[in-house]
Amino acid sequence: MNPRTEAAAFIIWAFCNPIGWNCSVDEISDETGLTPQMIGAVLKVKGWRHRLRVSKRLGASQTGLDGYAYVNDVDVNEVVRG
Repeated sequence: MNPRTEAAAFIIWAFCNPIGWNCSVDEISDETGLTPQMIGAVLKVKGWRHRLRVSKRLGASQTGLDGYAYVNDVDVNEVVRG
């Protein structure tokens, strides 16, 4: 990962870890200012997607088979360049 992605990963970790990862992508975005796309890309790369709880805004049809909400798979390189 490049430095920008590593920095975003640290920001996400620093927000989520103290609260036991009991948060959604929307809450992380609201608190950190990171876009949901960047958060989703970092969660995918770091293998953290399973740690979050499902966003209240999403219905069952928008969650993965395991019941967790995922941002559509994105190319991390595209997110961090933009």
